Formats: sequence, structure tokens, C-alpha cells
Amino acid sequence: MLYYIIKGIDGIITPLILLLTKIIIVDSPVIVSLGKLRGLILLPFIKCKSIPSIGKDVYFSELLTRKYVFGKNVGISNFCKLFGPIEIGDNVDINYNVQLRPQTIIGNNVGIGPNTLFMTDTHDLGNEKKRAGKHRIKKIVVEDGCWIGANVIVLGGVTIGAGSVIGAGSIIDTDVKPNSLVVSDRSKHIREIRKLNFLRKS
Repeated sequence: MLYYIIKGIDGIITPLILLLTKIIIVDSPVIVSLGKLRGLILLPFIKCKSIPSIGKDVYFSELLTRKYVFGKNVGISNFCKLFGPIEIGDNVDINYNVQLRPQTIIGNNVGIGPNTLFMTDTHDLGNEKKRAGKHRIKKIVVEDGCWIGANVIVLGGVTIGAGSVIGAGSIIDTDVKPNSLVVSDRSKHIREIRKLNFLRKS
């Protein structure tokens, strides 16, 4: 019962905290200072080694009941969404519109490009009446020193080895060995496009 009471309070408090970061801190040329101020407002709800820099309209799910652990020198750009529990190491830069789903672990010295999704959620295969079965979470681990490009999708259960580079637009559904370069092949030739003969005689 106590758990559900706390969850209910969390559903009220978290939106108010996030609204506070939007109302009090308006746009200004001093972007870095603003980011630190946003981080300062969130500090009581995040376990961190130093005050993180938080961009505009960054969303945190359930600050009271979900665990967020940040290292030193963490920067999160505008419009990102974080769903705890999440762990982020030291010297991590997360570009705009990145989504981190529950049980995502980011190591030290990691750079993440814009519009990247870490999708830990999945479902068991259900019967023919409903193929999306029981919901499950599969942890994602990004080890130290990795560079994740823009528009990457990392699926649950994956570990990206230390020092690896993931090219823009890649979909990662299996483990990546340390110091690997992974890119999606988007240059496959499908077929020739021929001109249409609109003057074909009947």
C-alpha cells in the first residue's frame, strides 16, 4: 500500500519539478549556466558526483521512485527523455532528443548523437489473439569511451564494448565487441529506375 501511495505522490511531484525548470529558467545566451541551474533544481532527486548540465524540456520519469545515478561532468541536451533506473558515468555528452529507457547503463567518456533511442522494453511472443505478450525489460550497457552516432537504435539485452563507434542510423540488436566500428549498409543497389514511356502507342 505504501508503495502505491508514494507512486501517487511521485506522479504529482515529478511534473511540478520539471515544470519548475521550465518556468524559472528562461532562455538566455548563458546556456551553460542555465544548464547547471536546471541540474541544481534536480539535484535532490538524482545521485550525482557533480551538478549535471540539463537542457530545455528534458523529461525524467518518476524522480521519487526511480533511481538516477550520474557521474561527474554529465551534459544532457534539449528534449531528452530519461526513464529510470538509469546510470550514467563521468564525462558523458548526450545530444538532443535522446531517449534512455529503464535499465540503461552508460559508462565513462561516452558521446551520444541526437535522436538516438536505447530501447530496453520488449515483449514475449504471445498467442495468435495478441502477439505482444508479457512486457519485459532487457538491460543495455554502453561501456567506457564509446561514440554513438545520430539516429541509432540500440535494442535491449545489448552490450556495446569499450571504445566502440556506432555509425549514424545503425540498429544494434547484438553485442558489439570492444573497439569495433559498426555501420549500417545503406548503399545497397536495389534496381535501376527506368524512364516511363508515356507516349506508348495503344
